Amino acid sequence: MQGKDYHSRTSYSRWKMTGHALDWDHRPDLYKRYPGVESVALPRKGGALGTASLWDIIDEAATGNARAIDLAGLAELLALGYGITGAVRYPHETFHYRSAPSAGALYPCELYIAVYDVAGLAPGLYYFSVIDFTLKRLRSDDIGGFTAENAGAGLALTLFITGIPFRSAWKYRARAFRYVLLDAGHLLGNLALVARGLGWPGRIRCDFDDAATGRLLGLDGRREAGVVRMDMGSREDVFIPAGTIPALPAEICAASRVSDRETVYPEIEQMMAVQPFYGVTAAVDFPVSAVLTHRPVQWQAAEAPTKTATGCPAAQAMVQRRSSRNFIDRKIPADKFNSLLSLLGSCFRGGLSAGPTPARYLVPGFIAGAVDKVDPGFYLFDPEAGQFALASPGPLTRPMADACLNQEWLKNAGVHFLFMLDPGRLADACGPRGYRYAMIQAGFLGQLIYLGATALGLGACGIGAIYDDEAQSLLALSSGSVLGYLVAAGVVKKTK
Repeated sequence: MQGKDYHSRTSYSRWKMTGHALDWDHRPDLYKRYPGVESVALPRKGGALGTASLWDIIDEAATGNARAIDLAGLAELLALGYGITGAVRYPHETFHYRSAPSAGALYPCELYIAVYDVAGLAPGLYYFSVIDFTLKRLRSDDIGGFTAENAGAGLALTLFITGIPFRSAWKYRARAFRYVLLDAGHLLGNLALVARGLGWPGRIRCDFDDAATGRLLGLDGRREAGVVRMDMGSREDVFIPAGTIPALPAEICAASRVSDRETVYPEIEQMMAVQPFYGVTAAVDFPVSAVLTHRPVQWQAAEAPTKTATGCPAAQAMVQRRSSRNFIDRKIPADKFNSLLSLLGSCFRGGLSAGPTPARYLVPGFIAGAVDKVDPGFYLFDPEAGQFALASPGPLTRPMADACLNQEWLKNAGVHFLFMLDPGRLADACGPRGYRYAMIQAGFLGQLIYLGATALGLGACGIGAIYDDEAQSLLALSSGSVLGYLVAAGVVKKTK
């Protein structure tokens, strides 16, 4: 199934929504279980990122040496990337929040590490167990020749992000694969930022052999599949060789089942199916204004933020980040808003962007509601040029809140950051995996807004629940273009 078809079939429409009761007796387990598998405790020292801000990290080119990658650094990468950052105690359980946001806090993504050359850690394949901060060693051999090939390319490790769609589908049904991709982007954003801050060069890859990856990681392909990977220690392109990886035991593969009653949605199953890739994918930087039915007015340069508008250190922002909905009707200071725009721009200009190449697979924009020195309206944003242009004037945060399933709290957010894409154009340019590129990149960029807002003392919250046709009409998007993701940011009510 192409992304265009999937997006269309899973669209929300106000007059076609059907009720859905949550089956609490069969709620999915948020943690995979590998009983009897060797565990490696991760050190909890931390502090390697120091006081560097998000802006410092993105602006600084990665210059590290792959040989410097060690267990302590890997532990920090995992802790800040996907570690537990808070807990809420209920009468019958304790719920844990993580450093990466997730739709409905259902955390469909899992993280695996293929280790080739990491000081203090034996080569092999490991699963990151979030709940007890350990690595579960799934393979202790040479990974069927995979280690040798990658070691020859100078790699130290490969991070694999997978998705278990039923965790999200339990609540969001067939639409859940959208959230799996967005959540993978959130997680990838954290990992890429920490790796860059540690000086570890890496390469993000959405293209890989699906079947071989599943076999390597011991996945049940119908319940869990690879979404994106990140190779560290070399920028060379490396693919898993098919047919050379011995299968893991059946009990390992069975861990992909997270509930004793799982509903299968054909739309998700088809999107998870093995999809061909082109090896090296061409960029698809279509004009920013191509998503509109009309031409925006004159472009203007975004103001550069002052040095003081970078807030708290990046590591602190990752730990403190939460999804905030308690926005108040107060203007975002111009310097803080410009700092958020600069994060998105620096991401592309500095080569830190999710996708098989450092390119744009979507069009960013924003609705300004209460932003100092920016008139209310819908704007397109060109991140490479650092410019924005008014597409539609007027107060639009309230009608956009209505288009987001009437979530009233959205109308008080100072700004709605928008990530728009054209699934048909992506399929033409990138093949069937193009939809993955754009939605993962939307989550990646959304995570930058989450972290930037946190660092600046603002709140942020991502929204994927959208009446798709209403958003398209409100923004006057072209017939093939859609709003893939919205991240609201603004001043929030202070809590004691």
